Amino acid sequence: MNKIRAIVNNDNIPSPPAVAMKLLDLVNSPDACLADIQHVVETDPKLSARIIDYTNSPMMGAKRTISSVQQAVVVLGLRSLRLLSLSFSLVEQDDEEQFDFSKFWRNSLVTAIANKRLGGNRGEKADEDFLLGLVCNVGAIGIGCIYPDQLTSLEELHPQSREAKEQEFFEGNRYEIGSKLLAKWNFPSHMVEHLENYKGRDSDCKSLYIAELLTELVTSAKPDCSQMEFVRNECQEFLGCGEEEFHDTFNAICKEFREYESLFDVDESVDSCISIEELEQRAKEAMFKLSLGLETELQKVSEEKEELKSSVLNDSLTGLKNRTAYDIHLRSALDYHQRKRKGLSLVVIDVDHFKSVNDTLGHAVGDAVLRQVAETLHATLRKHGTVYRYGGEEFAAILTDCRQTDVEHVAERLRSAIEAREIQELGERNHVTVSIGACYIAGEDHPQNDVFERADRALYEAKESGRNRYIIHSTSEIVHG
Repeated sequence: MNKIRAIVNNDNIPSPPAVAMKLLDLVNSPDACLADIQHVVETDPKLSARIIDYTNSPMMGAKRTISSVQQAVVVLGLRSLRLLSLSFSLVEQDDEEQFDFSKFWRNSLVTAIANKRLGGNRGEKADEDFLLGLVCNVGAIGIGCIYPDQLTSLEELHPQSREAKEQEFFEGNRYEIGSKLLAKWNFPSHMVEHLENYKGRDSDCKSLYIAELLTELVTSAKPDCSQMEFVRNECQEFLGCGEEEFHDTFNAICKEFREYESLFDVDESVDSCISIEELEQRAKEAMFKLSLGLETELQKVSEEKEELKSSVLNDSLTGLKNRTAYDIHLRSALDYHQRKRKGLSLVVIDVDHFKSVNDTLGHAVGDAVLRQVAETLHATLRKHGTVYRYGGEEFAAILTDCRQTDVEHVAERLRSAIEAREIQELGERNHVTVSIGACYIAGEDHPQNDVFERADRALYEAKESGRNRYIIHSTSEIVHG
C-alpha cells in the first residue's frame, strides 16, 4: 500500500487538463444545466470542434447538419454532453518523456468502444460504459510515470500474469491505483468504486474484461493464433458469443474505432487491425514466417529499409528532412487542412548574403553556417512544426493546426534566434541573419504550388525591404515584422 500511496501522491503524475477538471465538477453537480456545460465547451475551440464533428458523424445519424455547440447541446442532451466532453478533454494530455500518452489513449479508446458495445446499454448508461473503458487503465499512467521500467516489462505479459506481478510488486494492481487517481481527480464516486472493485477475469463486470482482451487483439502488431483462440473462448464462456457473433462484434469495434480516430486525434499512422479476417491472416503469416526461421532475416530487411528511407528523406549536410520529405509532408498537410479546415502555414527562410560567405571565406565555412542555422531552426521550431532544407541556403517549415498569430510568433522566434546565434567560423563577423516569408491559409483550399509561390513572394518582399525580417501573406492582409 505504501507504493500505491506514493504513486497516487506523486507530483510527477499529470492531472487531467483544466477543462476536464471543470467538466468533472459539472458531472458531479446535480444543479448543472446545459448552459453550464455549453459555456465550458465553448471556452475550448478544439473541444467545441470535436463535439460538433461527433454530432455530425454517422455514429449519431443527425438528420441535419449541426454547425454550433448550442445545436449540438440540444441533440446530445445534458448527461451525454457532460460525459462525451469529459472523454474528449481527457485525451488532450501531451506525451511525457517517461510515458507514451499517444499509445495509452489510443488503446484506451478501443477499450472504451468495446465496453460500450459489449455493455448493451443505451443513452446515458452507454456513455458511462464508454468513459469507464476510457479510464479503466489510468493506473498505468501512475505506474509508467514513477516506475517506467516496471511498466514496460508488465505490458509484455498476459493480462492475468500481469495482474499477479502488479500485486507482487505494488501490493495492489493498476485498477486499485486507477481508482485512487480517479477519486483524487473528483471522478463520480460510482465510477471510482467500480474500478476499485474490478478484478479482471474474476470481476462481475465481464464486458470490461472482454473489452480489454479485444483491445490487445485490435492493437497487436504481431497477433498469434493462440492469443486469438483464448479471446474467442473467453467471449464464448462469459458472453455466450458464437463464432459468427464474435466476428461481427470484433469487426464492428474496428469499424467504430476508425470513425473515432479523427475525432480523438489519435495517431492514425499506426497500423491498426481493420477486421477479424485480416487479424487471422496476420497471425497465420506470423506463424508461417516463424516456422521457417525468417524472423531474424525479416528484421534485418526492415532495418535496412528504414535506413534507406532515412537516407532518401534526410539532408546529409544538415541532418534535416530534405526537399523530397518536404514535398510529401506538404501534400499530406494540405489534404488534412482541406478535410479539417484547420489553419496551415508554409514558412520559407533564406540566409541573408550567404553567397558572400562562400565567396570570401570558402565553402567549408559556408557549410558550417548552414549546419548551425539548421540546428537553431530545428531547436526553435521543434514544438511547433517541422523544418526542411529546401535547397542551398533556403529552408522551409510547415505549421499545421495554427492561427495567424501563431505564425507571427514562430517567424519572429526563428528570426531572432538566428540573429542571436554566434558562429565562430565567421570570425569577427560571427553572426548571420535570415529573411522569412510565410503564407497562411485558414479555411480556403489552395494547390501546393500556389502556397509555395505566395510564401516565396513574401520572402522576396522581406529581402527587398531590408532583410532580417519576416513578411506573412494571409487571405486578408500582409503582416510585416
